[in-house]
Amino acid sequence: FLSLPVNLVFDCSGNLPMADPIRTRRAQYRQASDLQLDYPPSDRMVQLEVVEAASQGGVSNVGLQLYETGAYAHIGVVVSSSPACPMGACGLSNGTVTALHAQHRNSEEDVGSNWLLTEEHETETQANMVYQDTVFERWGMRNVEGADHDTLQGVDYTTAAPNEYGDAFIVASCRLSQVAGVGLERQFVYGRSFPCSLVFAFAPNINFPTSRRRSSFQLRTYSSAMAVDYERFAAGITWAYFAALGALACSGCDVAILSAVGAGPNAGPHRIRIRNDLPVIVGNLLNGSYGVPFGLYFTRVILVL
Repeated sequence: FLSLPVNLVFDCSGNLPMADPIRTRRAQYRQASDLQLDYPPSDRMVQLEVVEAASQGGVSNVGLQLYETGAYAHIGVVVSSSPACPMGACGLSNGTVTALHAQHRNSEEDVGSNWLLTEEHETETQANMVYQDTVFERWGMRNVEGADHDTLQGVDYTTAAPNEYGDAFIVASCRLSQVAGVGLERQFVYGRSFPCSLVFAFAPNINFPTSRRRSSFQLRTYSSAMAVDYERFAAGITWAYFAALGALACSGCDVAILSAVGAGPNAGPHRIRIRNDLPVIVGNLLNGSYGVPFGLYFTRVILVL
């Protein structure tokens, strides 16, 4: 699946500085050769590490632990995201955000809430302003209240080929706080945070829509073809990670912390199988099985399941 037409959007000619005034950029790949990287900074192939989210407190706590060692320069965090709306249920079409808290169970709302609230507390910049300046209207349904499948990315996710998931949006100069407690006691600890880049990656939606409302995002991104074809579904997720790792490598991250892209509720009938296969998918991307030896570009790659 690495031989379809090219439409390169992300410029990988140099590193993305943390202070870049354009905080949000798009990485889009349709074949491996779309990604042009400098010579690998290392000749040592990194080995994937897998940790359980419940035992580590999620991607935010994993990142904080690494940052506090002082051994890593630039941490990147990959977030499993909806292609229909930035920030998922927290992002509104009028440019505001809602329901920001630490009790979300989905990756996008959880990490997104952490990021926006941490920035609000530490920089006194309102969460709505950060949302508008970074991810609002960078991707999602073009006509929010409509029934069509037209997205700002130019992809119809109901019929998308696997390589059309080779999209990611990277936001520089973010911060995430420690997460303490569990369940309804879960909260962000704003006194302890770390700097990072956030990468929002999209996975196929194969969770059969329960709402028949024509404007439902679930209905307008549901892929019936991938729901009945696991290999096609897994290929889409492979491309999502390809784009995310490419964006991080281009931005100069030396650490990649990966959410379980595509292993949430929208994985529908494939949820258990894809969760078990994610370490193999990411491991193959690291060792160069898909044309780029990503394992040479990072000192640590951690998959948080």
